[in-house]
Amino acid sequence: MHRNVLYIKTKIKTQRAAAMRFCTESVGSPAVSDEAREYAGNPKRIQREAKRQMQCIGIGTKSQQALQMQREQMKTEREQLRRENREAEKQRQFDLKQQKRKEKHRGR
Repeated sequence: MHRNVLYIKTKIKTQRAAAMRFCTESVGSPAVSDEAREYAGNPKRIQREAKRQMQCIGIGTKSQQALQMQREQMKTEREQLRRENREAEKQRQFDLKQQKRKEKHRGR
């Protein structure tokens, strides 16, 4: 009797496995590729990005580009000079405060 039970259990397992194989296999339909068509994206967003890229091209002629470079160079020089002046003014104010503080305590 023990052998019959094992035989029946193995037979049921093989039948289940065969049924699962039958259910998972696609009968008559071609296989669909996993690689789906890529999403093109929002057309308005694509149009905006294209517009931004076209605007980033810049100035056309070489003389205009040279003038633009000269303006940028002058701008950086002005910023550097302004920064130095600001730091010098801060240092002057600090020195003035220190001098006043020393003068207040001189008479003690």
